[in-house]
Amino acid sequence: MATEHRVLLIEDNDVDAAVFSRSVEAMEGWTVLRVGSLEEAEEAVDQHGAHAFSLVAVDLTLPDAFDLEAIHFARTYVPLAACVAVTSRNPDEVDERALRAGAADLLVKGQMNARGVQRAVSHAVDRNELIRRQLESERNLRSVLAAWSDALLVVDARHHLLFRNDAAAALADGLFETTAEGERLALDIQPGDVLRREVPRRGGDPVPVELRSWRITWADQPAQVVVLQDRRAERAAQRTAAMAEAGRGALQGVHDIGNRVTAMMGALADARAVLDAHDHPEALHDLLDRLEASCEHIADVVRSARQGATKVRHRRIPVDVSTLVSTATHNHRRDLEAAAALRLQLEPVTEVFGDPAELTRIVDNLLRNAIEAIGPGQPDRHEIRVSVRQEDDRVLVEIEDTGPGIPPETLERIFEEGFTGKAEGTGLGLASARAIALDHKGTLSVTSTIGQGACFRLELPASRARSTGVRVLLIEDHAEVARANRRLLGDRYAIEVANDGREALDRIATDAAWSVILCDLDMPGMDGVAFFEAIRSDHEPLAERVIFCTGGATTPDVEHFLTASGRPVLAKPLDQFEAIRTIDAVAQTG
Repeated sequence: MATEHRVLLIEDNDVDAAVFSRSVEAMEGWTVLRVGSLEEAEEAVDQHGAHAFSLVAVDLTLPDAFDLEAIHFARTYVPLAACVAVTSRNPDEVDERALRAGAADLLVKGQMNARGVQRAVSHAVDRNELIRRQLESERNLRSVLAAWSDALLVVDARHHLLFRNDAAAALADGLFETTAEGERLALDIQPGDVLRREVPRRGGDPVPVELRSWRITWADQPAQVVVLQDRRAERAAQRTAAMAEAGRGALQGVHDIGNRVTAMMGALADARAVLDAHDHPEALHDLLDRLEASCEHIADVVRSARQGATKVRHRRIPVDVSTLVSTATHNHRRDLEAAAALRLQLEPVTEVFGDPAELTRIVDNLLRNAIEAIGPGQPDRHEIRVSVRQEDDRVLVEIEDTGPGIPPETLERIFEEGFTGKAEGTGLGLASARAIALDHKGTLSVTSTIGQGACFRLELPASRARSTGVRVLLIEDHAEVARANRRLLGDRYAIEVANDGREALDRIATDAAWSVILCDLDMPGMDGVAFFEAIRSDHEPLAERVIFCTGGATTPDVEHFLTASGRPVLAKPLDQFEAIRTIDAVAQTG
């Protein structure tokens, strides 16, 4: 089946229009829409859309167009279509100027015939498609290179700089020299080479890098891409491995010291029993007291060192707090029920983003505190109440006991590292619990009344608003990226995709009820900047719902625009936690 093509013919002369139209429509799959002026042409584009036309044929002697204005109209209003100019003037006078203005070919009135028109039209469309594919390929390559985590350069055959991404701009400035033709890579590297160098940096220490080079074609010219891998991380990893090995030895040493301290404290206890039985002098008891205090101090150091040496940080994931608290309570149920009557009130709540192991550490610590505050053997006199609920966008965990309460002087310092109100405490548990809460953008607080007990309250931000129906318009021209982002966010939001800014505007014209508009900056046709200007002009309230996405490489003009717009910006590939946090914040402003 032949491809369908529509030509927009802007021609006021009926005879010339008839010759051109008959010639084009004799070709299979081709139709012509003829208008007589630029004003009518603008109306046709508005009615049918710029994407409806494969080619625009313009008369250079229209009554409402001067000189090459018709070509400029075609390139502006129908930028993705090919352009052919038709003139009654001497072709030598306009040929080169018309081609520079964007026309792919020139037809002369009075000399047009079917074969010539068909050849000009076919060649113009084929050439336009070839250029479009080439530009798209280069644009995709630039996008890939710009978002690449390693530093990337593209240089020509004489090593003059053609492109570098942000990582290269930050890392490789000391590898270039300035010439009359621009920046040049001052390093003899050829395709296939692997080099290791110390790269000098302005105002900083040299950086160890590994350089690899491959041949590529860039804008139809031979070039090479050079990848610079920062070896500081490799060196740091080597140092870390050495330190980890030393740490394993130290941890084993801590373990051995702990065992020896335990044995020493046991021996001290035996010694006290012997002393008491034989009525030895009080001075020996004092000596044993000092030895026992020293052993306990060493034991505290061992506990702290073990905790610090084995701590591992994890990526934040969605956590069901009610389930986590239920599991932790079950693990302590025997001790809890030995101390007090256990009361649970675990409501379904929104998930939080967090490290399950670290959040469990907080709950474990608070449960143990409640158990120790009451002590065993009094379940008929005391209660331990554990609850989980949600208030607005905060998830609350409360662990309350009916024990003796916390003295005011202890309450003021209870979260200080090293401070403890327990005879055998280290002052690390509650300090660590509060640090974990703060690291999760939450809080840990306590209230207490002497003789009535204490209540510890953990507050964490919910991972998303409780309200449903958040609609997101995702403007993304790369189908693979759009699919990936729908997978990433589709469980939380109702997401629809527009392929570019123009398609998004068409949707908004009929449906403006969007909670958030997630807009790519770099798109063909109407990019993110042009879309935002249009939305701010025609749908101003929606401008406050726009979030921009970028692969990383931007021009100073775009950076200035982003700063002036005041809109949030997310880096590609999207981080789920950061994306949800930003989308929820924007959605809740309405």
